[in-house]
Amino acid sequence: MLEKIKRKKGLVILISILVVLLLILAVIAIINMSKETKEVMQETVEIGKQEKTEIITTNRQQINSEEPPPNVEQIEEKEEPEVEQKKQEIKYYIKVNNQANVVTIYTKDKNGNYTVPYKAMICSIGKATPTEGVYTIPGKTWDRWTWGQMEGGVWAQYYVRIKGSILFHSVPYTSKDKSTLEYWEYDKLGTKASAGCIRLTVRDAKWIYDNCPAGTQVEFYYDSNPGPLGKPSAQKISGEESVRGWDPTDPASGNPWKNYTPTPQAQPEQPPVIQEPIEQPDQPVVEEPITPPEQGEEENPEDKPEEKPEESEPEEVQPEETQPPKEEETPEQNTSEENEKKETI
Repeated sequence: MLEKIKRKKGLVILISILVVLLLILAVIAIINMSKETKEVMQETVEIGKQEKTEIITTNRQQINSEEPPPNVEQIEEKEEPEVEQKKQEIKYYIKVNNQANVVTIYTKDKNGNYTVPYKAMICSIGKATPTEGVYTIPGKTWDRWTWGQMEGGVWAQYYVRIKGSILFHSVPYTSKDKSTLEYWEYDKLGTKASAGCIRLTVRDAKWIYDNCPAGTQVEFYYDSNPGPLGKPSAQKISGEESVRGWDPTDPASGNPWKNYTPTPQAQPEQPPVIQEPIEQPDQPVVEEPITPPEQGEEENPEDKPEEKPEESEPEEVQPEETQPPKEEETPEQNTSEENEKKETI
């Protein structure tokens, strides 16, 4: 009996061990299956994302094949709702003189050619600005904004894309606020100062934004001659602390420049000019003329000035002329002459 009981206990133990092993194997299998299913699910999700991104990128490429290149004043494209631009008549042709930092706008002549100079603008180009060539302003939704964020976290008004990340826009602002103008950059207008875009005053940038639609051509060139309308000037604003945060040409109603009167700058006091005494030349001593003594008065020899003997110039000694010797008269000749006188008498 005891042996049978021991055998039964051994079988129960073996069976329990087998059950435990089976359970462990089942748990391990479940864990492995869950890992595999997770990986499969992640792969499917990633594949779905890739397919979605590929679809989005292909659609975007179809919309605009000209994406802005990196590292040149990148633009934020989420500020305004996307609105398709309507086709407008191309009235103007833009020429950018890189050497003179001048933008000249041309309009059509009677023959339809862009030969009539219409408007000139002062600008600032940069290192990445195209040196030559003709480009056409694109017409996609993100090519034209009233406010745009540039590389470095700065902002600009009225930007219009020319090519890639080369734009027309205003002088940068430190934030999306018209009163945060980088006035030190504004004073650089007319010189090479940007990263590659064409900086303008707000008035000029807005004019291009309003009047030069998609399809307008922009030509870049170098010339010492600023153009037929010359080079305009821009106001220097760094010294006007109370209003220099605004662009003076901004047409916004809150622009403080509209009612601002510049204070005259006080001129530095000049030190008094000390005039040195002028040396007078020595005046010659004028001797009074000596009056001759009256008749009957004897001259005092002591009062007479000592007369210096005048130095006479040496006379030129002329050589004596050699004259022929005179002939001596003989007594006979004298007597004959006397006789002739007597006869005549």
